[in-house]
Amino acid sequence: MLYEMLTAGPPFTGDTPVSIAYKHVQEAPTPPSQFNGDVPPALEAICLRGLTKQPEDRYSSADDLRGDLRRFRTGQQVLATQSGGEVEAKTVQTRVTPSPGTRPAPQRMNTPANQPSGPPTRKNERSVTPTSSDKTRVWATLLAVLLIVVAGLVYLLVNGFNSGTGNSDGSSGSISDGRLRVPAVLGLNWEEAEQELRENGFEEITIEFQERLDIPENQVFQQDPRPGLLLAEPNDPDNPIRLFASKGLTVVRIPAVQRMEFLEAEEILLAAGFSVERLDEQSEDYARDIVIDQSVPSTEERPQGTLITLTVSVGKGEVQIPSVEGQSISDARVTLAREGLLEEVLTENSLDFPKDTVIRSEPGFGSSAERGSVVRLVVSLGPASGQVPSLQILGTTDAIQVEIALENLGFAVKQVTQSLPLGDPQINQVLSIEPAPGTALLLGSEVILVVGIGDPDAPSPSPSPSIQQGFVTVEPNN
Repeated sequence: MLYEMLTAGPPFTGDTPVSIAYKHVQEAPTPPSQFNGDVPPALEAICLRGLTKQPEDRYSSADDLRGDLRRFRTGQQVLATQSGGEVEAKTVQTRVTPSPGTRPAPQRMNTPANQPSGPPTRKNERSVTPTSSDKTRVWATLLAVLLIVVAGLVYLLVNGFNSGTGNSDGSSGSISDGRLRVPAVLGLNWEEAEQELRENGFEEITIEFQERLDIPENQVFQQDPRPGLLLAEPNDPDNPIRLFASKGLTVVRIPAVQRMEFLEAEEILLAAGFSVERLDEQSEDYARDIVIDQSVPSTEERPQGTLITLTVSVGKGEVQIPSVEGQSISDARVTLAREGLLEEVLTENSLDFPKDTVIRSEPGFGSSAERGSVVRLVVSLGPASGQVPSLQILGTTDAIQVEIALENLGFAVKQVTQSLPLGDPQINQVLSIEPAPGTALLLGSEVILVVGIGDPDAPSPSPSPSIQQGFVTVEPNN
């Protein structure tokens, strides 16, 4: 089985089963490197040692063979090459054999000196017959041993490289265990070859372009591993599928654009002659619009016009701002955290919301924000209070100016009128303020202004010092 995997054919062929069995016993196999030049010498030595005719020259157990294969995979010297060419010498010696399909001439029995020469007696004939049968049995035994070795190789190739990880049901021959067979893509355009490999489950693919005058541009002329091989680890990053394609005149190296802003990366690739496709992806590690990955690495070359896909970060993703109005600070923090948002607390006085409850959020409910961004929570300090100012403090008795001043201080203002005779100087002036100046009120509370208006039916008031002066002052009650 190992020989067939290396050469795509059995070690012995013939016209009849008898001739093939004869070769198994008498002839040495052709070294695999003569069929496949990519076979390493160490692996070839392992294969040939397992096919030697003498049992003492072969591996003493399947564990020894598995150990030599593992040494080959790890780059160590294998036991098959430590015999100093003994295997190769024995192989050459066994090639001097009769042609396939013929039987070797029987060996002549030495005639004892005391017996006369002449035709053999029946007794002599009977003594020759067991000798030929014994030789046939030897051949059959060697063939059986060889078949056992081949079966052991099959078992090793299926289970030996991944000891302890085989299927518990024993169905190791199924390709459903993750192994893939390399398809033939020689002669295809490199893009078609790459697509076919990916459709067959291969993901680790590298493409190298070489100048070949005898190969059409962009056509694959070599692939490694060769077609038909069954790979136990088909997507090993350290051992990708390598395609070699004919190099055209427009093949250029791919620029490295990872970790760049998308617009900058796109500009560089377009300037190099490539087409650009954007693929958005959420990322915890990359900021928004930063290139996370490019479909073709910068270590490779591609013809101009090749489509390069850039995977671009959209940040941590967008979420809608939840409703937190009226919640306590702790509850609002939990609500934001469930959406992946952070909070910043601002405070202000409010008559409508109790102390330490959320008045509103910025951005507001229903808006979109990036996950991980900061949402400001405006939290109530409760209602604020202030003293009702006097008209002397305000510096005017004009009704309009007094109303504006009180509203700027946070009070709600309501005007009530009091009739005055026509021509009275206190018309449109504030006559009094309720509550009295100096009274402490919650901001937003109502303050009443008593304002004089002209009325021809109003009686003339008796003179008073405050009216004669044209200024009314209302002092707070102590």
